[in-house]
Amino acid sequence: MAFGGFGGPGQPVPKDLIGILVALFVTFSLQFFEGTALIPALLRLTPAVFRGFVWQVVTYPAIGWGASGLWFLLELLILFWFGRDVFWRLGRQRFWLLLVRAAVGAALVAVVVQVVQNLAGVGATGFAAFQLMQGQRILLAIVIAAFATLWGEATILLFFVLPVKARWFLWLEILFAFKQHADLALRISETTARNNEHRAASPSRGFGPALKSAPNDRLRAATRLCAAGGSAPRR
Repeated sequence: MAFGGFGGPGQPVPKDLIGILVALFVTFSLQFFEGTALIPALLRLTPAVFRGFVWQVVTYPAIGWGASGLWFLLELLILFWFGRDVFWRLGRQRFWLLLVRAAVGAALVAVVVQVVQNLAGVGATGFAAFQLMQGQRILLAIVIAAFATLWGEATILLFFVLPVKARWFLWLEILFAFKQHADLALRISETTARNNEHRAASPSRGFGPALKSAPNDRLRAATRLCAAGGSAPRR
């Protein structure tokens, strides 16, 4: 398929989309400089949202995410390909409504999932509910799903060689999300089992204080891990 023809013939590149790509690239670059790394850390969706950083629910889609390398640039290119056609098909207002509603909705779901993780005792071992949907990745999920809905019969070359109908991309996204959440559920189950075994083996006289201090220990460990990974501001 030739991207750019589905939204209408001869359509120019949307300035809104260029602005999104520039914002992603700039914020992605800021994380590699000591003096500016705090800016994207404050704007990404992190467990700091539970401590009052509520703006992260809205700002995180515009903050570039990932390690340095060509993969980030490839993600921006794919976002441009799909986003351009979706923009011209929906129009400016509907395009932005789609992005905002889907991104904020996804963030709220991630917050709920993270709460479940914390209650299950795995909040300090990682932030999978947040890390899987940062910056350009959540935008990619949104525009690819929209493209697959609008042009389900279009043929796309997966990995530039394998022809696949666009509608299957929506199912691939669902399958990927299901797999990630299944892995998360397995981690929760395994961690809960280990915690129960540890509590059962603990002496009764030390059991109460250990349980009382566990949430605070978990919060401190989570904060250190988040700060070390550049996902949240240091205390």
